[in-house]
Amino acid sequence: LEKYPDKSITIEPNLYTGASYYCHNFLMGMPPEGVSAYRSVFDARAARLFDTAMFRKDIVELRKITTLYPASTYALPSAMSAASLLVTNGSLMDAREILENLQNYAVDTRKEIEPARIAQLGLIYNKLKDKPALQALLDYTVKNCPDIYATVADGSEKLSDYLANLLSRTPNPPAPAAQDEPDKI
Repeated sequence: LEKYPDKSITIEPNLYTGASYYCHNFLMGMPPEGVSAYRSVFDARAARLFDTAMFRKDIVELRKITTLYPASTYALPSAMSAASLLVTNGSLMDAREILENLQNYAVDTRKEIEPARIAQLGLIYNKLKDKPALQALLDYTVKNCPDIYATVADGSEKLSDYLANLLSRTPNPPAPAAQDEPDKI
């Protein structure tokens, strides 16, 4: 992962995935003792990088932690922190990509960040005026985590209610400009 962090690997013929994603899922599929052993080796390194990156508000370094140490205790908090900094900087599409990619991580590994991930994605979709994505996120939330509450700007709120409220306030994207028809001969 350190030498080829963006490398794609073959899972089966004509099916590829990122090495970091594959390693994370492989490692998290190990028995708890295996995950603990991995973390006992790599968490200290990840922690040092995380502390430095947070102090510097360094998005590149935060993303690197998720790539290099995908099953560490710091991988998902690093991704969430990078996404938050990107939103603050106005880089909504980059934040969206990070948060959507976290969907690929095993559910049990992201359960603690899932309410914040969903709430932040909802806000991004709202700002991007992406009603279909926001509706899909609401549907996902109702189906998979209907009773989850999240801390949002107005306090703690049921996540599905928060998303429904965002959806109702999301303007439709502007219609494409009408094309002038060329004069018919």
